[in-house]
Amino acid sequence: MTIILDLDYTLLDTERFKQALALVFFDCGISRERFIETYEDVVQDNQPAHDYDIDRHIRSVQTELTCSTKQIRRRVNDLLKETGDFLYPGAVDFVQELRNIPATVILLTLGNESWQRAKVTNSGLAEMFDAVLIVTADKSAAMKQFATIQPLVVIINDNYEEVLAMQRAAPSFKFIIKRGPKGCSACPGIKIVDTFQEVIDQVKILVR
Repeated sequence: MTIILDLDYTLLDTERFKQALALVFFDCGISRERFIETYEDVVQDNQPAHDYDIDRHIRSVQTELTCSTKQIRRRVNDLLKETGDFLYPGAVDFVQELRNIPATVILLTLGNESWQRAKVTNSGLAEMFDAVLIVTADKSAAMKQFATIQPLVVIINDNYEEVLAMQRAAPSFKFIIKRGPKGCSACPGIKIVDTFQEVIDQVKILVR
């Protein structure tokens, strides 16, 4: 059995982390509104991939900063070191409980490789997984390599659109949506839950 977990909005409270990042920019003279505008511009520049490059973001507001680029980058690094504080309550215990199930547990996350790896490493999660895979374009493209690993593959993700794309690529896989801001009120044919304990319960049903 292989269990594949998502990071953002599933284990990590990415919205709260983003608010803290906005505060770093605010302390250097960038309003919250300007932060959101430029954040979205930086991500949009690299569609269809969600490629948030922090250094590109800093460069985009360089002339508006009230501190040096080195100072704001240092503050961003300090925030990254605190990524573990932004995990959802119970996230670490949840992953540890999954480790007690006879399975290979993989973290699959989408985004800028350097940014995502910094979050994973600083969160303390990296060593809890058998593998960490960062994709920069589309999670569904990674499904083929997992199909040859185990006959039973369980995907746990918050994003309904991502789940649909992965389901089309690997219809034999099992999918569980942990409800988040990018989920859905009703996801036809896909189990949706609200808590880590409900995820554990569903995984245990699948391994019976």
